[in-house]
Amino acid sequence: MRRLDVLLVSLVSIGCILTGSFALGETYSADYRGSSPIIDGILSPGEWGAAFNITMDRRDGDGEHNSDLYFQHDGTSLFMGVDSQWGSGGDVVWSFYIDGDHDGALSGNLSSPYVDLNIARPSPGGYSGYIAYNTMLSVNEDIKISSGVSASSGSTNVTYEFCVPLADLDVTPGDSVGIFFSLGYDGVTEHLYELPGASRFTPQDWAVLNLQLVPEPSTFSLLGIAFIGLFGYAWRRKRAA
Repeated sequence: MRRLDVLLVSLVSIGCILTGSFALGETYSADYRGSSPIIDGILSPGEWGAAFNITMDRRDGDGEHNSDLYFQHDGTSLFMGVDSQWGSGGDVVWSFYIDGDHDGALSGNLSSPYVDLNIARPSPGGYSGYIAYNTMLSVNEDIKISSGVSASSGSTNVTYEFCVPLADLDVTPGDSVGIFFSLGYDGVTEHLYELPGASRFTPQDWAVLNLQLVPEPSTFSLLGIAFIGLFGYAWRRKRAA
């Protein structure tokens, strides 16, 4: 039986390598929404869909923390929202790491498409050096890039909103990316709360974020559009007569 177990594990590992699916953690979905949230750090009603409630592990194993994450896209940009359920402070910072080509490795580009990115934002009053929109050339090397993309944070129970153009990741709706996230709160690396079962240094273990396809217009919608067009045409002909 032990040999069979080892064989099954080996086959699963080989399958992951062949398919490029490396995540051992959770799978999340970024649903398509026709509207885009305002990136002001406030999770306003109606801006976001359902939350993923995440239990994060402290890196040194001493504790857990819950946060709510939101993912969605509008066909052009990926939006990520966070209710950190944590207050503000000088060293409080939320970070996302994205493996755009989902190959279990970080080897981004210095020019767009950057593919692999680190994006971060400190809480109100936090150290400005934590602001990041960096290409990830390896797990040890972040190169800060110039970008118009921004993120902000709210007030007491700090919330964050991020926006990443899909073109920066070289992905389109229907693709999947690897994703990792962390909450730092006191400047001590071992105290980071992170995605369970993974670390920044093991992108092959990150979670999967699926970008849902943009829905095709339904037959009913197409008929409605056609009817409105024909009605408008007939009305214009009538007025012209």
